[in-house]
Amino acid sequence: MKNNGYNLSFTEYEKIDEESKPLNVYVSGPEMVNKRKMYNYDYIGQLTMMYSTKAFGLIQIKDIKKNNDYAIRLQLYKKDGTCAYLLKENLAKYRVRKVSISHDKFKKKFKSHYDLFHLCDEKSPIVAIWYACWNMFYGVLKKKRYEKKY
Repeated sequence: MKNNGYNLSFTEYEKIDEESKPLNVYVSGPEMVNKRKMYNYDYIGQLTMMYSTKAFGLIQIKDIKKNNDYAIRLQLYKKDGTCAYLLKENLAKYRVRKVSISHDKFKKKFKSHYDLFHLCDEKSPIVAIWYACWNMFYGVLKKKRYEKKY
């Protein structure tokens, strides 16, 4: 793959509970994420996000309730050669709450992924359904492969 110097990075993170106690779970991802992998699933576990407007230009997305960071990353990947590389360091902790957006039921999760691909990425309804299904399938695979309990 041709690389125009648009390299991003992401890190491993540790899950903690509502009282900041470790849940003994580390989450990482593949060594490298390219555009194809990004459409499969949002492997980049960023708790915060910054990008260079000089390198990528101003990115604006439609107002959707969930997956805003994922929508921005999909736009970043539209630049030829954009890749993200895993930094094998735990630089963050992710608080897992019992009542949070991350713990939505299947129907709500599917709708938020459909909106991401249809509204923000402007895919046709059929293609958006395909990507939403594919994305949820890869989400299960990510949990099995990249979440490590210790």
